[in-house]
Order: sequence, then C-alpha cells, then structure tokens
Amino acid sequence: MDSLDRIIQEAEGLLQRLMASKRALQLEQQTQQTLQQTNPSTSPPSPVTVAWLSSTPQNHVRVALRDLTSIAQEAVHFSASFLSSFDLDNGTAETASFTSGAAAVLTQRTPLPPSPPDHSLSDHDQATLAPATPRPEHSLRPNTPSSIESFVEVRDATESNGSGGKGAKRQCGVGPGQPTKKPRTEGNASTKGGSHSAEIEKLILKLKSHDKLCRIPSFSATDPPAVAMLQRVAAIQSGPAIRQFCSLITARRDRTTDMGLFQTQSQGVERAMELWRSLRLITDKSVLNSFMSRLVQYQMALAVDNTKQGRIRADPVEINKMMDKFGFSASDRTKFQHQVTQGRFWRLVCGRFPGLLCLIPFKSAKPYCLSGRDYLSMRGGELERFAKFVDTPFVERICQACEALINMVLGVKDDMMFKWEKEHPALLSWEKSLSDDILLSLLQPHEYCEENQYDGDGFPDWAKPTGWLDEWPWKANPLAIVSTERQCDLCSESKCQCLYTRLVKRRPRIKSWGNLGFGLQAVASREGEVAYRKGEVMGQICGKIVPSGTYPHNSSWVMDMHRPDIDGEPVVCQIYVAGPSNCFLNLNHHCRASARVRSLRVSGHWICGIEAVRDIRHGEQITVNFGKRFLRNQGLRCECEACRETL
Repeated sequence: MDSLDRIIQEAEGLLQRLMASKRALQLEQQTQQTLQQTNPSTSPPSPVTVAWLSSTPQNHVRVALRDLTSIAQEAVHFSASFLSSFDLDNGTAETASFTSGAAAVLTQRTPLPPSPPDHSLSDHDQATLAPATPRPEHSLRPNTPSSIESFVEVRDATESNGSGGKGAKRQCGVGPGQPTKKPRTEGNASTKGGSHSAEIEKLILKLKSHDKLCRIPSFSATDPPAVAMLQRVAAIQSGPAIRQFCSLITARRDRTTDMGLFQTQSQGVERAMELWRSLRLITDKSVLNSFMSRLVQYQMALAVDNTKQGRIRADPVEINKMMDKFGFSASDRTKFQHQVTQGRFWRLVCGRFPGLLCLIPFKSAKPYCLSGRDYLSMRGGELERFAKFVDTPFVERICQACEALINMVLGVKDDMMFKWEKEHPALLSWEKSLSDDILLSLLQPHEYCEENQYDGDGFPDWAKPTGWLDEWPWKANPLAIVSTERQCDLCSESKCQCLYTRLVKRRPRIKSWGNLGFGLQAVASREGEVAYRKGEVMGQICGKIVPSGTYPHNSSWVMDMHRPDIDGEPVVCQIYVAGPSNCFLNLNHHCRASARVRSLRVSGHWICGIEAVRDIRHGEQITVNFGKRFLRNQGLRCECEACRETL
C-alpha cells in the first residue's frame, strides 16, 4: 500500500505542476501579444530572449511529462503484480492484456524545480532548470484522471447528450460560477497538506451549492480522504442518488416492465447461467435495465462463488458440465466468465451493502461527474477506504431500503409500496433539503406482515363480540377457531401449515394503473400463461386486529371481519391495514371483478382471503367487487368498463 500511495502522491504533484506550467506558458504568450499591440514601435526582443521565454515553461512541461510517463509505467507494473494476486476465476486474460503494453525500460525521473512566478526569472532561476531530455521511444501514454476543477470528458454508452446519438462524447464540468484554479508551487509537507485541505473545502462548497440533499461524510482532519474518494462517497448519499433510487421504483411500477422473468428457483452455477440468459432480454440502456445488468452480474458471481465450499476457486468441472447442459458455445462461455468477473468487482465495491447497486450513478452528471466505472476502478487500499467511509448509520439505512427493492425484484420478498410513493411522491424529483429522519423514513418500504397481528394487551377493555358463544374462551383472538371446530377449508387436518404452503406462492406485483392509481398485476411462471386458476386462493388481506367499531366503517384503511360460524355472521373485529400489511392492500374495485374477498378458515384462523372467480392470466389486473355501498361510503364512483358501458 505504501508503494501505491507514493505513486498516487507523485502523480498528483506532477499533474499540478503541469497545469501551473501551462498557465505560465499562456501568460508569457499573452504578455508578448499585449506588448506588441500596445507598443508596436518597440524593437522586437532578441532571438535569445524569445527562445528563453518560450523554453522555460516548455522545459517544465517536457520534464513533468517524462516523469509522469515513468510513474504511469511503474503504476502499470505495480497494478499487474497486485491484480495477479486477486482470486478472479479465469481472469488471467484481462491481467495479461492490461500489462501487455508496459514499456520494457523505466525512464529516470529528473527533479523538477518549482513553477516560475509571473514576473521575469532571475539568472539563478535559469540555472536551476533541468535540461530537456528526449522522449523514450516506447513510453506509455499515461491514462491519468483530470483535476476535479478541470473538464472531464466522458463517453457514456447509456446516454445521449442531446446533440448526438448514443455513445456521443459529452463534457462534465464544475458548473457555472466556479473560480479558476490558481497556480500551485511545490512546498514542504505542511504546504501540501494545506493545499489538499483547500481542494477538499472547495469540492464540498461546490457540491453543497449544486445539491441541497448533499451529505458530506465525516473524516479526520489529520487523515483526510483523497478528493476523488470524498466525491465517490458523497455521490452515493446525494440528491441524484436518492432520485435515481426512486426512479428505479417508478420504472418497476410500469405495467410493461416484467421483471418476473429474472426470477429463478435454481441454485449455484445453474442459477448463474439462467441469470446470464436473462441478460439477453435487456435490449436498451434505460436506467432500469442498467440496474438490472448490475444486479444480474452481482447475483451470477454470488451464485458461482457460493459453490466454492472452502475451495479457492469454483469447480471448473461443474461449470463446464452446466455449460454443456445449456449448450453454451465457445463465445457464450467467454461472455459468461466476463459477466461473472464483473459481478465479482461489484461484490468487492459493495462489500456488506448490496444496496449500493441502486445508488452508484449509472451515468455521469453534474455536480458529481461519476459513473459506475469510477467505482469499479477502485482496488486494494481504495476499496478498504471506501468501505470505511460508507459504513455509517445513514448509508446503512438507505441501503436497507435499496435491498428491500432488490429482494422484491428477485422474488425473495413480496412486492410492497415504499412510503414516499403515497406520502411524498414529489421525492422522485425533489431537489430541496430534507432532514435525515424524514428522508430515511420516506425511503423505507411499507411495513410488511404475512398474517394478521393480534395484541390483546393493547385493548384491555375489548368487549366480547356480538354472538360470541359462551363455551368459547374470552379474552382471545376473535379470529381464532376453537379446537373442537373444523380448522381449515383447504385440508381436513386438525393442525396444518396451509397458510404457508397452500396459498399461491406467485404473489402479484404492484403496478400503476393510470387514473385508478396503484393496483395488482397477476404473475405467472411464463408470459401468456394462466397465473391463477378459478377457485385458487392467492393470498389474504392482513393487518392489525382491532375491536369492531375502532375505526369508521367507511375508512379505506379497515376491513370488517365477519365470522360465518356465528349465527348472523356478525362483525367480530376490524383489520387495520394502514400499519403493517401486504400487497393485497392495493386491490382495485371492478364491477366485473376477477377475484373476490371471502372469509376462509385456514390453519386454525379465519382470514380475509382473495379467491379467483375465473382464470386470471399473466399481466392482467386483479380486481374485486367491493360493492356500491362501500364505494358510496368512500365518496367514490365506479369508473370500470362495465359502469361506463351502462352510462
């Protein structure tokens, strides 16, 4: 790490000298032009003076470029040595191609004197200039990052700059009104430290002026991060990152977006290969598809690496066996290995926060001017430093929300609404400041529950429901079935797990249905298939069990629960869904509905089940008929096709 730090420090110092020399050269040229324009009668300077004036900054440039080339060559060899120690299966080809252009001989660096002042140099200053040396025949052209204040030219295949097609070049600068960087001279360690602190302060001011949601990570004044590192960490907790995450959720709500095809129940190498096949379904470079590409690469690497079982490498025999099973060509095998390697890089970058996949910029934009490749380029100590800076409660909380979205996309968790979608939909384009508490709360998904929640202690005066039989115990869960009665409508067992095993596992997805708002879309294993057969119970509306009459009957946040096993089927309680609930909270009304709400006995409790009244195909909206009375109580009017036809 000491070698890498030394290379970086020397390269940064030389870049700054080059910029200072360039400004000095421009200043000399402007001075000569001004003198000639203001006093044309003045005799021209002697050839020796002209040669000296032009050669002084040029010597600086030549020497600095030569030294910079040497540093670049040293960095190439250092990186090759470091990468060779990485455990990247089948990654040797990349390392070899990376080092193939290294020059055989390193040039010797010549000490460079301080940048010249704006006024004329003294004879002593002239004497200290190092002689220009010829450029090495096979020197590398270093690919060094530009200063934070300079314009950065980015080629982004996922974005058009408005004046050209995809892949067109565009420039990402520091923004309007930014001061020009002053020439910097060499100095002692304290001077360098002060200059570095000034650069960091300048970056912080720039980011805060352009981004009201900007959050700068805390760091020690005695051990400040590099400017590029600070920029990377700030970008993933910035306003653009928050809006990018919200845009992924919004894109997922589009009815034409079908991510169910990315879900697979297989494991290990087979799972990785099925995921790789799904990448071919991505035909454009939208933000959502860019995210899906990242996620699939990450999951491919995770699936392959989980088969190592303590070995250094995944079993090549197993990988080849699966490739033969899937009929992979030689080209397919190479592409597959490349995607796994990319996924391993993403795993290194994300560390213990997979949610960073949602926050790392997909394309470069002001004021951060970063994209995914700026994070994938980190190695060794940089990765450790990055992991340290992002390990904060704020980033962890955001990543929890991001990981919830990832689990929904992968089918690990049921689809749920995020709080901001209903409470603060403007967050999608929000550019004003927000407190951390409010922002972190809005980003989280709605509280989820798989079954109804009963807490009798929360209502100590809970009265016995109307019609409650004397032989039934009270105080008790009003939806619990006594042991002497039939326990389940889905089986004949006295004790069962039907609530978890017999309800349809393919849960619907939450989508936007225009004027109807959010609703549920049926999901099948394959497009065009029937998702739910007539009579199938696809789930239940669940929430918190509260006494009957706790909330008004016309409230949109409660469901009255009737018990058919009591004479008159009285309401025994209400299910409050504004707190913890599930996706069936988002069912829409239709007079010719595809499903119905039905009280069912399942695993010893009455539930508010959702049963298909006809076959429901993949992609179709799931609706229920809540009845005209319910709509009137809500102050709503039905606008389904059936009612419009009647009108």
